[in-house]
Amino acid sequence: MVSGASGKSSWMVIKLFACFVMFMLAMAVVPRTAGLTTGSVMYTFGNALDDGDSISEYTLFYKIPPVLQTGVPTNITMYLYITELTGWKYYVNNMYLIITAQVPGEQNAVFTQKIENNITSYQGYRWGPFNVTFDVTNSQAGLSPGQGKPISFYADLTAAEQWIDPYYYVLVPVEGSMQLTGDYSLQASAAPSSAPVSHHDATAIAIGAVLVAGLTIAVLATTRKKPPSAAAT
Repeated sequence: MVSGASGKSSWMVIKLFACFVMFMLAMAVVPRTAGLTTGSVMYTFGNALDDGDSISEYTLFYKIPPVLQTGVPTNITMYLYITELTGWKYYVNNMYLIITAQVPGEQNAVFTQKIENNITSYQGYRWGPFNVTFDVTNSQAGLSPGQGKPISFYADLTAAEQWIDPYYYVLVPVEGSMQLTGDYSLQASAAPSSAPVSHHDATAIAIGAVLVAGLTIAVLATTRKKPPSAAAT
């Protein structure tokens, strides 16, 4: 009876450990949202060819960490809404965004990435979410190990808008540039020759440590000595 109770207890330990591991794995794949700066900017376009009633509006939403680090690829999540198409403006083709980043002391942008969307889109359409992977080095940002600088992000939107004016049935390009609001800083990696441990790497290391510890506990629980049985007569 003691042996049976011990076996049940061991299996309970193993089941609890398995549940804990599944929880840790689930937490590892959940994207981090804490600490992100969420914001939005709006692009508004009119046209001199009409009486001012043909207006288009696009709203760009974004999530950016307030502190970024050189040498650590970081995803900036964005999506774009076609908020309004009025008057002769009917649909949109060939949208693209160019995301740039600038730091003080550097004449050129330290980061540029272009994202395109060639789907025919109407009012209410949402493009995204999509990720822009920000990744710069110390030398690109003009930073020495341990230094930091403020960093600014800009989003340039270009779109081709289809008009349904019977006398002007053409695609009309519009474009605008907006700064993404928020206070952001770029920190240099401490050692440029060594790659810092990313969030996913740190999570993998932590899960590995938990696995080793849990397996050790489970093995000890299942292999511990059974209490001596009644002495044979």
